Amino acid sequence: MSKSAKKAILFGCFAALSLIVIFSLRSAGIDLKDLLALRGRFLGYVERNAAVSAAAFIITYILVVALSIPGATVLTLLGGFLFGPALGVILVNLGATTGAFLVFLAARYLLRDSLMEKYVSSSQGSTGNSKLTVPVTCSPCGSSRSFRFS
Repeated sequence: MSKSAKKAILFGCFAALSLIVIFSLRSAGIDLKDLLALRGRFLGYVERNAAVSAAAFIITYILVVALSIPGATVLTLLGGFLFGPALGVILVNLGATTGAFLVFLAARYLLRDSLMEKYVSSSQGSTGNSKLTVPVTCSPCGSSRSFRFS
């Protein structure tokens, strides 16, 4: 399949999804004016309660990253929408970095023994010096890297 055909299929899927969302909102009685009013409410709340909104956003982002819940892309866009590009980038990076750090700590200290049992082969013996090496494939690059939990 050629690149142009793939792009046309992708565009068609996106257009179909957009139409489904539009018609679903219309059938629920929600139109563009209602969405614009909600936008104003959200921005007004964030303006009045900046610290609470920022803290809630960071905590939500940490949970999404730490629990591997799909939706980080939507939250990233929401952060830019609600807080502006500069503050949004800072809050997203804070949440993503903290969530990733919590996942590291969990893997390193809480899940180490179960990961060792699952991934370390019995051929290494019980020397106690074995290190758990987990290959991670980096999708955009196509390369493979290893992380050690020791």
